[in-house]
Amino acid sequence: MAGGRDNGGARETMTQSLPCKCCGAPAAWFGSADFAKSCEDRRAPVFPPAGWSVEYYRCSACGFLFSDFLDAWPPERQRREIYNDDYVKVDPDLSLRPAKITGWIEQQFGAWKDRVRIFDYGGGTGETARQLRTCGFRYVESGDPFFAANAIPPGGVDLMLCIEVLEHLTQPDAAFAAAASRIGDEGVMLFSTLLQPPDVAQRGLGWWYVAPRNGHVSLHTRKSLAILAERHGFAAASFNDTFHMAWRGRPDFAAHIIDGARPAP
Repeated sequence: MAGGRDNGGARETMTQSLPCKCCGAPAAWFGSADFAKSCEDRRAPVFPPAGWSVEYYRCSACGFLFSDFLDAWPPERQRREIYNDDYVKVDPDLSLRPAKITGWIEQQFGAWKDRVRIFDYGGGTGETARQLRTCGFRYVESGDPFFAANAIPPGGVDLMLCIEVLEHLTQPDAAFAAAASRIGDEGVMLFSTLLQPPDVAQRGLGWWYVAPRNGHVSLHTRKSLAILAERHGFAAASFNDTFHMAWRGRPDFAAHIIDGARPAP
């Protein structure tokens, strides 16, 4: 044992290692950050220190960097203490993403508006889905693991979006399991999350994307994403360090981006 932490009033024990949530290999303790640390702190601190120590662990095999701090928090507590009215202060681009992703989807798949079935996983209040429907996509649904009212039933999806979601999930395998349950023999999952930089071991938790106040508790490598995708029957690739895809088969509507994607190692 290596000490303890104040998890919002409940004292918990911190261990030296945990099993990786992606591949199961040992993940050693990597460091701790105050709960108030946010992505916007790279410019100026947003909130005063919270006094809650958030421990992070990094996998020895796939490099996945994660915390178990939020594992026991129910969605209502996460909404109350993270995804509240102050969340926009630590993620000011939140309101801009729906238009940006809608424009990209229309550019890539606009010719298939009457046929492609889209599901926005982690879609919050559903703004991206509304904008996609407004620009003419006929079949669009949205669901979010943090909003209990939004059910995520199985079946019938060609294209699953998962935009700035994976870094928030305490159980990252769940996103790929959800995709697998909704996508048939042919389909695509498009997701964005920033990969760890090559020198993350030197940067430690000073890396700006490690941000408990943003709910960033799952930080990926290409290898960790490939492991999750392959476990659920998908091939995986990255367009760059932020935008990625996984797919089954070779659906006609997405053949052009599948052929151009860079395979994950």
